[in-house]
Amino acid sequence: GAPSLVKKAVNVLSESIFAADLSLEQIELAALKFLLTTGCRVAACSSSTDDNDGEEEENKTVMEPMLRGSHLLQTIRICSHVYLQTESKPNRTTAKAALQQLVISVFVRLERAIEQLKVEEKVDPSAKATTKSVEGTFASQDHRDA
Repeated sequence: GAPSLVKKAVNVLSESIFAADLSLEQIELAALKFLLTTGCRVAACSSSTDDNDGEEEENKTVMEPMLRGSHLLQTIRICSHVYLQTESKPNRTTAKAALQQLVISVFVRLERAIEQLKVEEKVDPSAKATTKSVEGTFASQDHRDA
């Protein structure tokens, strides 16, 4: 559907930026703007849940970050590199702000995921925080590729 096309487009554009020559100030700034916009945004994606028999139970819409895992890490690397290497003061300021906003957005998502788990445990006390309950929130159990 449309969300998967958006996700694919974001991945292709991100990978293009990661491989691009960012030596021109205008290209550097355009890359920063795109990476910041996609790094801090979430998009609606449909996911199906399976019951214990393996039958599809329901489709529900979940909000997923547009950049996650290695793309998010590479985005942070690009912003850090621009911040440290650029001769353009406006681009340095933009890179610094982008880094701050990216890190804040990751922590906000983490806090929301923790709050959601607490709410779910209050509703169903027998449900403990397991890997399955955070599945989809972060890419792995140790959250290194959030």
